[in-house]
Amino acid sequence: MGVIASAKSTVRVMAYGFTSQEVCDALVDAKKRGVDVQVVLDKSNLSDKHSKMRDAEAAGIQVFVDSKHAIMHNKLVLVDGKTVQTGSYNYTAAAEESNAENCLVLTDKALCTEYEAEWRVHREHSGLAP
Repeated sequence: MGVIASAKSTVRVMAYGFTSQEVCDALVDAKKRGVDVQVVLDKSNLSDKHSKMRDAEAAGIQVFVDSKHAIMHNKLVLVDGKTVQTGSYNYTAAAEESNAENCLVLTDKALCTEYEAEWRVHREHSGLAP
């Protein structure tokens, strides 16, 4: 997870599925490096026994659950206010091992700012966000 590994200050994630050990490990590594890591997940992660949500929380990562929508189907990583990773790629083991997925990485501060605003909207749906 090169985009996450490149983070110096912030990582913001929105994910529907979150069963990838590789992605979870990259987020935990970033947290250990002092990066402010926050994640917004779909409510399905509350009951998915394979979700890495609890692992992320145990590592001190702030995790928010967007329960407002039938499905919060975003797939997004925002890094340091300038990098956007998005596409069909779910942060799941299946996406890594067997699916046909796409992932686009863009370095654009203005675009990242727009995505960060959307990320905050979904974080606020958790009812726990400041």
